[in-house]
Amino acid sequence: MKLIARQKIRFYYYLSGIVAIIFIAASMSAPYFLNLKKEYQSKTEQLSQSIISEKKRHLYDVVNRTILEIEFIKTDTAREYNEICAEVSNILFTSHAWKEPILDESLLNVQNERIQDSTRKNINNIISFIVYDTKNSHVVGSSDDNAAEIFARTVSLNANNRELYPAIATAISNEGFSIYVFVSRDTFETNVKNRIKDLIRAVRLGDDGYIWINEIINYDGGDDYAIRLVHPNLPHTEGLKLSTKMQDINGDFPYKTELDGVKINGDLYFDYYFKKMNTDNISHKLTYAKLYKPYNWVIATGVYLDDVDNLVIKEQQSMDKTYKNQIQILGFVIFCILVISFSFLVAFEKHINGLISSYVETIEKKEKSLRLEKDKVEKAFGKLKDVAYLDYLTGLWNRRSMYERLTEEYSRCSRNDSSFVIILGDIDHFKVINDTHGHGCGDIVLKQLSKIMSKNIRNEDSVSRWGGEEFLILGTSCNLADGVSLAEKVRSAIEHKEISFDNITLNVTMTLGVSAFDPKKSIDEIIKEADAMLYFGKNNGRNCVISTMSST
Repeated sequence: MKLIARQKIRFYYYLSGIVAIIFIAASMSAPYFLNLKKEYQSKTEQLSQSIISEKKRHLYDVVNRTILEIEFIKTDTAREYNEICAEVSNILFTSHAWKEPILDESLLNVQNERIQDSTRKNINNIISFIVYDTKNSHVVGSSDDNAAEIFARTVSLNANNRELYPAIATAISNEGFSIYVFVSRDTFETNVKNRIKDLIRAVRLGDDGYIWINEIINYDGGDDYAIRLVHPNLPHTEGLKLSTKMQDINGDFPYKTELDGVKINGDLYFDYYFKKMNTDNISHKLTYAKLYKPYNWVIATGVYLDDVDNLVIKEQQSMDKTYKNQIQILGFVIFCILVISFSFLVAFEKHINGLISSYVETIEKKEKSLRLEKDKVEKAFGKLKDVAYLDYLTGLWNRRSMYERLTEEYSRCSRNDSSFVIILGDIDHFKVINDTHGHGCGDIVLKQLSKIMSKNIRNEDSVSRWGGEEFLILGTSCNLADGVSLAEKVRSAIEHKEISFDNITLNVTMTLGVSAFDPKKSIDEIIKEADAMLYFGKNNGRNCVISTMSST
């Protein structure tokens, strides 16, 4: 009986000891790995969202900058045509060609003899004219086109109507004859649109990116609701009618999504599957589209998400592998603990204290090992965070990190009644450098100029690669005049720096636009002001510093 009781006690002792060990091991490991897996998933999601947000911001900037360029083309074309009209009107008036019996031939002779070449090539298909006898209220001559015929019928009512005639010039002779030289609205809009389309076709963004335009015909959708107006990826399909019933390979309706979005909000982000540039591969694409209401144009650009998807998948695989390895390590540790614990249990009470001490010591060692592994994972995540905040080529801050810095500085200046400046710089003729010497040379130029800018700003200032060949410098605690001085220092340093590449020496220049903090303006408006100054400098010779102080 005593032997049976002893054996039963030993059996229950071993059983309870093993069960307790297994229970403790499971209780310790399960919550740890559940939390670790959630942490991995959260980090992967954060990385993906960070990259997507940055790409969205880039697409938004490209489309809105394109719309600004469209407005500039319209304004510049109107200016150009008004100058041409004024030149032709003045020549006709001073030459007295309007008195000739055969008016068209006389005007042609004047054009050939006195009108500049740049003006003459625009006259035949663009400029119209009439000569009007104001005393007798009748037309005595005009160009042979529909626009002149329409103008002649309504000359007394619409001679100065800028809506119908965006470019017009008038000369009045002593005899009471009025010479009207003008461009009709239809001709003006046609030429403006052609200029815009030529510009869009020529634009190429990074990673084979491009801009396209669809012209909406019917806002209700359906077949032939729009025309593919410009599409650098599929130029042979320009003029094709589009349908909201068209599907991509995933079964989605991208044209319907686009139309619904611009109708409701004026713009939208959406994703679908489309052919890659210069290949037949269909890939996942993120697009930003915005309605340009004056022309019923949907202006859009997009990026393919292969890089984002591949980076996220690669990171997830790496984390999954680390997670599985840690599970195996813990499983092995638990197995070893069971073996050791069973051996100690066999030794019974005599070795129970040694069993407990060994068990605690082993667990502490393994926990330390797991903490070290966790530290490695956190360091790896820190490096990934650097990738998300730094430009890989130049080592400067990227657009996202600089925008966060601008937000902080804007808040500080708003509270402390202080000021800062934004300097937006663009490398002059950078495309020519890439086209002539290759992108390798272009990368060297970007790196060298990044070093020059970093050396020529103050310790409290910051510089970032804003995108492509654009850089943004944040000058803290300084006014507009200080910002112009800082920009001029950077511009001069770049101008006098020779850059060597494959036995050639390059002299590179940069144009910079400067704007200052204004509590009445948002950050984006201050940036746009600097961007406008930059474009002003680009259009006025380049290699200069332009600010609101210098442009007025």
